[in-house]
Amino acid sequence: MKKLYIPLIAIAAASCVASCSDDFLEKLPQGNYVDGTFYVSDKALESATSVLYNRPWFEYNGEGALCISSLANECFDAWNFPQFNTLQVTALDSHLSNIWRSFYAVVTMSNSVIEACETKATADCTEEGIHRAIGEARLMRAAAYFYALRLWGPVILFEHNQEIVDNPVRPLNKEEDVFRFIIRDLEYAAEYLPESWIKGRATCWAAKALLAKVYLCRSGWNGGNRDEADLEKCKELCEDVCTKSG
Repeated sequence: MKKLYIPLIAIAAASCVASCSDDFLEKLPQGNYVDGTFYVSDKALESATSVLYNRPWFEYNGEGALCISSLANECFDAWNFPQFNTLQVTALDSHLSNIWRSFYAVVTMSNSVIEACETKATADCTEEGIHRAIGEARLMRAAAYFYALRLWGPVILFEHNQEIVDNPVRPLNKEEDVFRFIIRDLEYAAEYLPESWIKGRATCWAAKALLAKVYLCRSGWNGGNRDEADLEKCKELCEDVCTKSG
C-alpha cells in the first residue's frame, strides 16, 4: 500500500503544475470587490463617496474640534484643554496632530475617489454619476483644506497620493495658492453636484454656500481693507443660495 502513495502524490502535484497557466495570478477574486470590479455603476460610485461623510473626519469631530472651539473658553478648567485657552498649545499637542491627520485622511480618501472615477469607472457608469462622485470628493477635499488653511495658514497641497508616497517630504504651499486650490474644487462641485439629491448628501447649494464663505474669508485675509471683488462674489453666491435653494 505504501508504494501507491508516491505515484498518487506525484500525479496530484503534476496536475497542480499543469493547471497553473500564465494568467493564474491575474484572475479577479470571485465574490470580493477589488478596484477592477467595484466601479461598475452609479450606485457603486455613491458607495465609494459615502465614507467621505464620516470616518476620515472622526479625529477632528471626535475631540479636536472641541479644543479649538468656543467650548474651550466656556468650559475652561484645569482639565478641559487649558493649553488652548491659555495659548500654551504647541505643535506637539496630540489634539492638533489628530486634527492634521484627520484633514489629510479626508484629502487622501478624496484623491483616491477622484482617481478611481477618472481611471477605473466602467462604461456602465454614467457621465453624470462620475461627475457627481468627483464633485462630492472635491467638495470634501476643499472643506478639509479650508479648515486646515484657517488653522495653519500654509499647508501641503497634493492631488495624487502616489506623489506623496514617492516623495513624502514636501514644502508648504503659500496661502494664496491654497485659496485658489479650494476655490477651484468648490467651483467644480457647484457645477456638477445636483440641486436636489439623496437626503444627507451634498448638493450644489452646499458647495456654493461653502464657496461664499471662502470668498468672505479671503476678502480680509491679509488685514486692512477687504477685497471688494471677493465680497461681491460672496454676495452673488449667497443670493443664489438664499433665493433658489429652497
